[in-house]
Amino acid sequence: MLELPQAWLDAFKPAYDALAGQVKLLLTTYFEGVTPNLDTIIALPVQGLHVDLIHGKDDVAELHQRLPVDWLLSAGLINGRNVWRADLTEKYAQINALVGKRALWVASSCSLLHSPIDLSVETRLDTEVKSWFAFALQKCGELALLRDALNSGETAALEEWSAPIQARRHSRRVHNAAVEKRLAAITAQASQRENPYEVRAEAQRARFKLPAWPTTTIGSFPQTTEIRGLRLDFKKGNLDANNYRTPASPNISNRLSSSRSV
Repeated sequence: MLELPQAWLDAFKPAYDALAGQVKLLLTTYFEGVTPNLDTIIALPVQGLHVDLIHGKDDVAELHQRLPVDWLLSAGLINGRNVWRADLTEKYAQINALVGKRALWVASSCSLLHSPIDLSVETRLDTEVKSWFAFALQKCGELALLRDALNSGETAALEEWSAPIQARRHSRRVHNAAVEKRLAAITAQASQRENPYEVRAEAQRARFKLPAWPTTTIGSFPQTTEIRGLRLDFKKGNLDANNYRTPASPNISNRLSSSRSV
């Protein structure tokens, strides 16, 4: 959560008092922890709290101790903002102690709109690399696996699911000894500029000789109806590369010429 001024924090209670009624309220937070503002949160007339346990570093045991006993805790354990398979054995260990002690949900850290939809439609990925991924549908599957294990105490399915992402930690396709050696040699000084902005700006002007108001594009071009049609036919496989590029290239050249002449 944001580091809010006290006036904002004071406004939460009357706002949620106005919302309170027959509908149960779940207060949901993403992308940060809630511990600094927990005193304000526990005074609200809500029935539950969702926390992001990926980007927020709240301690679940502390949350359990401080939240009202009748509140539901929604634990955002599955990363909603990446494409990677989760190590469900770690997630199980993180939350298992709370099972049976309060109303508990397992959830994604945030909305899954940040992830691609379905890994199963990716048919050209390398098999090993594909085993490291989990898209939105697969993340829902991860939640189901975690729920079942927490309810039953059986973790074999979690261990099987987690094996590929555990293997990735030691894969030579990810870890390069030469790169790691160079990274280890980086010091804090490496992040500091050698010259102040004024010197860098003058060097840039001398190097690129840009006009006072250089023009550029705001994305790919050209975006004409004709070119969009060609692009769509190319994506569908109705055109080969040559028949796509031949009419597209002159259009691109024309746009470049127009930009340079402005």
